[in-house]
Amino acid sequence: MFIFRLYLPRLSTAPALAVGLGLGLWIGLARGAEPASFDAAPEISGTLGSTVVSQYLYRGERLGGPSLQSWAEVDPGNLGLGVWTDLPFAGGSSPARQSNPEIDPYAYYRVSLADGLAVIPGFQVDTYPQADIGSAAKPGYFRTRAEPSVALDCRFHGVTLAPKVAYDFTLRGETYEVTALYAVPVSAIGSEVDFKATGGYFNYANGLVNATPAARAIGGYWLAGAEVPFQLTRRSRLTIGWAYAEGFDNTLQAASGSRVANPLAAGRGVVSLAFAWTF
Repeated sequence: MFIFRLYLPRLSTAPALAVGLGLGLWIGLARGAEPASFDAAPEISGTLGSTVVSQYLYRGERLGGPSLQSWAEVDPGNLGLGVWTDLPFAGGSSPARQSNPEIDPYAYYRVSLADGLAVIPGFQVDTYPQADIGSAAKPGYFRTRAEPSVALDCRFHGVTLAPKVAYDFTLRGETYEVTALYAVPVSAIGSEVDFKATGGYFNYANGLVNATPAARAIGGYWLAGAEVPFQLTRRSRLTIGWAYAEGFDNTLQAASGSRVANPLAAGRGVVSLAFAWTF
């Protein structure tokens, strides 16, 4: 899905931007639009990368266990065009086939407003070709979701704040999210530690396919962690990361019926190892 990966001296919160790699940790945990770059962008650049994650959580929902998450992105100037994928290892995804595989094309555009401030409108399409859509007796999950979004990239005194709002046309509802990033140089290892914290809330009027009446899905989520990038060559980077992600007050409710806990909501620690190559 769209990942709001942001690269601090490279940190991921926005997708593969000038990217680098870092994506590791954040890529499997949060997805959204790419942050703005305030340096003169080359005419065209690109990124290829893959991340191995011990768990796949998205907005507080556990969609799978150990997984391989890969992406490719091309950046003609301030425009970013890419695709992000998830493929679980043995054991499949949870719920079964929901994210096995997942293929998410996305696009965004970076608009610089001032020094240290940019706005990033974006659009993503999340696809789950094998998701179980269920039936009227037992509703399932959508195979395609479309979500435009707009985010700010605010940088000051070494801190990056990235508030974001998105609307899902399929689930018919909004997501509100804010991410904070901070990098601490560590000369002993010739790198840095990139810290990240994310919090969000969603309210969807149409949370399940084939549900009659429609099932409202509401919930909050948060993530906190750190990652360490290692520059291997001028164009390649390896990033090791760890984070804890959790969904809370995540419920489903049909019409005026009682609210029930969303079975996908979970809290997990996530280890990630990512490699990215830029060109």
